[in-house]
Amino acid sequence: MWLTRFAIQRPTVVTLFFLAIALFGTIGYFSMGENIMPNVAFPFVGVNAAYPGASPEEMERLVIKPIEDQLQNVQHVHRITAFAQDSTAFVGVQFKLGTDINVAQTDVQNAVDSAKVNLPSDLNPPQVQRFDPSSQPILLESVTSTTLSAVALGNVVQNTIVSQLRG
Repeated sequence: MWLTRFAIQRPTVVTLFFLAIALFGTIGYFSMGENIMPNVAFPFVGVNAAYPGASPEEMERLVIKPIEDQLQNVQHVHRITAFAQDSTAFVGVQFKLGTDINVAQTDVQNAVDSAKVNLPSDLNPPQVQRFDPSSQPILLESVTSTTLSAVALGNVVQNTIVSQLRG
């Protein structure tokens, strides 16, 4: 009740207070920087496995399934995705934001090591690595020509296009 009485008795003070908040908010908004790729670490760990001569169905049954079964025990997992091609398989583990990527990679490596007893003995050792989206390029460009050779096209790109983009 005292706040309502104060606001009714002194409308000038309350108005100036809210104007000051709006002014500071406007100044803060325009002085805030912006970043195309903010420094956010998405905790994502991938497992690559190669089994020469195996079909995608065999890769799924013999490699992906045992690894996924062990990954179910890892904490802070947000999503597990997997795909198989001829002779290769990839299992991606996305963790919840805020998860320490080093601990997550170690947990995934331990899960893959636990799954090795169920994996084929002639499977190449699965590679566990973390991925950093901020290390990916923002833009990819390609150039083709039907009249220039590859060497001539490379010279045009280096001497003309790249120099103009940098300049």
